[in-house]
Amino acid sequence: MLVLHTLPLPAEVRETFLSWRARAALARAWHQLNADLLALAEEHRGMVGQFYDCSYAMHRGLADMYLADERFTKNYEDLASGLAQWVHDAIHANADRHPDQQGQGFH
Repeated sequence: MLVLHTLPLPAEVRETFLSWRARAALARAWHQLNADLLALAEEHRGMVGQFYDCSYAMHRGLADMYLADERFTKNYEDLASGLAQWVHDAIHANADRHPDQQGQGFH
């Protein structure tokens, strides 16, 4: 059995190993952040759904409006720069996960 930590590793091998470890950690963090982002989008859809039926298609339409209507955009941008686009993209990504449940959009 070879135990690597007892052997001196060449710098380029050590850097590659650390690079792969860092990449794996980044991938795990990115996966978790993406899951959290989709959960927030679903939570947002649920909050909208307290007032009226909010299908994924309708939620997608709302997200589009957040960018198309400067009044909605301003509400998000006043909280954080780029937030309107971020919310839009999260809602679309969440809706994309449910292709068979799109439902009706705006009439």
